[in-house]
Amino acid sequence: MKCNKEVDTLLIRLRDHGRENDFKLLYNLLYNKFFRIAIYYLKKEEWSQEVVLDVFLTLWNKRCAGIPNFTRIKS
Repeated sequence: MKCNKEVDTLLIRLRDHGRENDFKLLYNLLYNKFFRIAIYYLKKEEWSQEVVLDVFLTLWNKRCAGIPNFTRIKS
């Protein structure tokens, strides 16, 4: 549960302040989890890495305007 609260906090801080350090922490917390999900569906490591990196790139590019007000991202 600590991870969920930490992710929620980082997403809110990223939305409100757009700090690179918050993004790095979020990336480090979620990359492996997202990669495992992607590899499960795509079955190819290279494609999975690309999809996950695209997700994080989109999140960074829309960090202030594109992160919705949410209650929690479920793992």
